[in-house]
Amino acid sequence: MAKRYDTGGRRHRRGGSIALSVVAVLTTLAVTSTSAAAAPCDPPAEIDYVIMGDSYSSGYGLTDASGDCNRSPNNFGRRLRNSLGIARYTDVSCSGARTTHWTSAQGSNPAQTSVLNSATDLVTFSIGGNDLGFTDILTNCATSANCTGDYGGATMPTLLTRIANEVGPKIETAMRQVAQKAPNAQVLVVGYPDILPAGPTNWTWSAACLPTSGVISNAERNALRGVQKRLNDEIAARAATVGGRVRYVDVYTPSIGHDLCASDNWIGLTQLYHPTPKGHQEIAARLVPAARAALDQACTPPVTWPNDPYIAAGYADFIDRAPTTGERTAARTQLGGNRAATKAQRSQFVTGLANSDEYLGTVVNRMYRDTLGREGDPGGVAYWTERLRSGRSTVAEVAGQFYASGEYFRGFGGGDLNRWIGDLYQKLLHRTPDPAGLAHWRGRATRSGRNAVSLPLFQSNESARSRVSALYVALLGRPADAAGLEHWAPRVVAKGDVVLAVDLATSAEYVRRAALRFP
Repeated sequence: MAKRYDTGGRRHRRGGSIALSVVAVLTTLAVTSTSAAAAPCDPPAEIDYVIMGDSYSSGYGLTDASGDCNRSPNNFGRRLRNSLGIARYTDVSCSGARTTHWTSAQGSNPAQTSVLNSATDLVTFSIGGNDLGFTDILTNCATSANCTGDYGGATMPTLLTRIANEVGPKIETAMRQVAQKAPNAQVLVVGYPDILPAGPTNWTWSAACLPTSGVISNAERNALRGVQKRLNDEIAARAATVGGRVRYVDVYTPSIGHDLCASDNWIGLTQLYHPTPKGHQEIAARLVPAARAALDQACTPPVTWPNDPYIAAGYADFIDRAPTTGERTAARTQLGGNRAATKAQRSQFVTGLANSDEYLGTVVNRMYRDTLGREGDPGGVAYWTERLRSGRSTVAEVAGQFYASGEYFRGFGGGDLNRWIGDLYQKLLHRTPDPAGLAHWRGRATRSGRNAVSLPLFQSNESARSRVSALYVALLGRPADAAGLEHWAPRVVAKGDVVLAVDLATSAEYVRRAALRFP
């Protein structure tokens, strides 16, 4: 049976890594000839790149997409390849692909991982949407009066549970399969861009996004946005758990404001809720910095500084970026130079990150994304960052204000107290409110305002336990053990989440995981 995938350039198997072969050649030339110059390293000519994934990767809906996989020469993978000048690539992305198609054929198309091997340097893919059945869910919502009831209620809790318990494990297995088949590759797992807008809400929605708003109600739109965000969050968490060379690339956050209804849209109706040409271009642009790591690896000797993985992990987890050359140099000195850092040195380093203005700004920006579903405006970010820096507000108090804000109440709460309280329960406690609890908090909101509800719920032991577990997963790649939950829940209520984050990030377990995440 003929193989059904697209390739570019030549392909060959290499006996060892590019970096080692380059070093060997340069060393030989230096020894045998003092006059002949070594040929410069040319990473784009050496890289083997594989494009995998589903319809969001293949370019489904673009006018030049063709074949049974609806593959376009202008999908984001090929745009990335063109942007970086990569000579050799293989495109096996295919519309309709699920995680099972990593290891089994999809019609006449072979298993996608069949093209991977130890010579593969770079892999990109999006996967998971078809495992959840997101297209079928959208179709159902577009053809029914109110589809939320089909999925357990206002926030579609049935789908949220499926993402955590069924789809998430499949995505993690798919990531591990790629990492196993391509052990030397940088693996970039791409999230899904924002499809439906965060606003306007309520009755104004019906006039704002025709024809979509004619078939998907305001309530359905809010619920679907929550489901999509939870799916992206799950993909990110699973990539963090796998670690090593597997990295999640967030395209959801930068796509907010570029949804189906925006004038500068990355998702199109004519593309059937898939990326437009502009969307593929923007997604490719977000992949460039991470993909360059694969190119740099081709010409860079192995890292000889023992604390570099720890430095990279600290900046990624606390500042949401890689350190600059100057920052890395300063951190190496702070952590003991070419010796493994002590716990005291690690504590000083991480505490410095957690006390920086940039970290506070990152915390505020995450609040905007997690609560309001958008990027923070510069004035708002500056205001709340200053509140945290000056000590006039704690992180918990700022979170309470965000959840109590009119924007959040009108958007995710639909302007209704019962729905708003139910949404807070889902976000903070991961469950629906019992009737007595709903009545209690509704009465308190009526008497004392919404902040009298949002702050106590955020600071509750139940919410604290959830946040403790989330920090364990984010920083250690595993759920919190029972003893850890009991120890830390009351402490994060009393002293804030950052106390736990610093403690976990100074542990030996975090150091070991950093070495796997940033080898």
